[in-house]
Amino acid sequence: MAYVADTTETLSTIAQFVSEAPPGELSEVLNDLRGLVANDELLQTGIAKPFEDYSSAALISVDVPGGKVCCLNNCAVRVVHSQPANTIHSSSSQTSTKTRRSIRESCAENIVAVDHVAQTASDPQPFEVDAELEDHRAALDAAIASYAQDHYPNGISAVYSIENKSLVALIVSNKFNPNNFWNGRWISEWTVSLDSDEVKGELKAHVHYYEDGNVQLKTGKSINAKLIGGIQSKCLEDCELLRDRAYDRI
Repeated sequence: MAYVADTTETLSTIAQFVSEAPPGELSEVLNDLRGLVANDELLQTGIAKPFEDYSSAALISVDVPGGKVCCLNNCAVRVVHSQPANTIHSSSSQTSTKTRRSIRESCAENIVAVDHVAQTASDPQPFEVDAELEDHRAALDAAIASYAQDHYPNGISAVYSIENKSLVALIVSNKFNPNNFWNGRWISEWTVSLDSDEVKGELKAHVHYYEDGNVQLKTGKSINAKLIGGIQSKCLEDCELLRDRAYDRI
């Protein structure tokens, strides 16, 4: 008798497949899962949380109302709610419940509802910023945005204020070249404490090459340091120096 996985095992397998999706290939993984699971209702039940986790880990970006771009990351999450909606478009389109998170735009006093499966944003609502940190956040946001545009092809950045008087700076750069059978993603995440001038960084690279084979490279580097001269004067310069040193070790 052929082995048939139970629902719990199937949902676990769905989550694992989504979490391992190569850069730029999430839709292909979803199509493969549809064929493997052969149950659209169960698949739709199983993909909402894995897609949300993947979006956060990979800093997936979405266009937001007004033409800006938002990097999806847990540090930006403010509200969680669910509503019925079509989440997968197929010949047998089903209706299920999708999770929509309200994500704060880094460069505007808004939060937006995000559909992680469709990777769309909607319903902007006012958000009260942290007045004590906003000047620092805005200055770092502008500097990081300029830096990302200068140093990363298709670079996208965002800076958020979080608890404990800290800022989180995010940079993601994707390079997708399916015609030559490779895709790649670079991620930088920096957390800076305004009280202690301490900075923690995570640099990550993920590359998939699949011509005449199937090879993935995942690598990264963690950084812990103290800013030289304090955040007021040299935050971006010191982060660049720490990044350059980390490059040599990856």
